[in-house]
Amino acid sequence: MKSSISSFFLKKSKLIILFLIFFFFSFSVKSEELSIQTVNKLQEVLLDITEKKGTVSFDKTTQSITKFYDTRKMIRMIIGDKWKKISESKKDEVTLLFGKYIAQNYIKQFSKFNSIQFNSKGTKKIGEKYILVKSVLILNKKDKIKINYLLINNKGWKIFDVLIDGTISEISTKKSEFSKYLQDGSIDLLIKELRKK
Repeated sequence: MKSSISSFFLKKSKLIILFLIFFFFSFSVKSEELSIQTVNKLQEVLLDITEKKGTVSFDKTTQSITKFYDTRKMIRMIIGDKWKKISESKKDEVTLLFGKYIAQNYIKQFSKFNSIQFNSKGTKKIGEKYILVKSVLILNKKDKIKINYLLINNKGWKIFDVLIDGTISEISTKKSEFSKYLQDGSIDLLIKELRKK
């Protein structure tokens, strides 16, 4: 009797372990697929900008940026410790302006190219909350640039940093670029500059 009970529980334990392995594996695969989808959708927007040149809607591009990027996390990282001292209304304003700034830069840069192509190079999980989506941008059918996207799961996978040539962080670049507008301890100068751009 004891042997049959032990055997029953052993079978049950094995089934539970197999279920847990399958569940976590399928969850991981699904997460990676969803993160790749986010990057693919952004890249479709960039292809559209290249094909349509100056006719792409700025508002539509801004909406896409807001959808695929965690612009609040990005601008918070760029501003650094000063972020804690900023009022909620100014945080909202600078986040909105930063999203528009990214959209404007994309339209400006990708309108210059005659043709672009993106090749996916897989993903790499980083800790529990982050995934790196690797890709190569091919410009005018010859020049290749590694572009890796760092994503966080924040109510869906969103991009919060872009690594050019695999190492040059957009967050670090913007941190350096915007630092001159943050020296007085407030973000008013940065808001003014982003409005201009």
